[in-house]
Amino acid sequence: MKLVVAVIRPLAVEDVKEELDAVGISGMTITASEGYGRQRGHTEVFLAPTT
Repeated sequence: MKLVVAVIRPLAVEDVKEELDAVGISGMTITASEGYGRQRGHTEVFLAPTT
């Protein structure tokens, strides 16, 4: 078993799910994240979709 951690934009979640399913990976955990970095104070908030 391997653990893969990826940060993706909310709009790409469905595409990632479809691609993972195509290669035989059927489960994932999605959590909300918030971050900052080189963008000099500009922050973005990504919310997990509710299913």
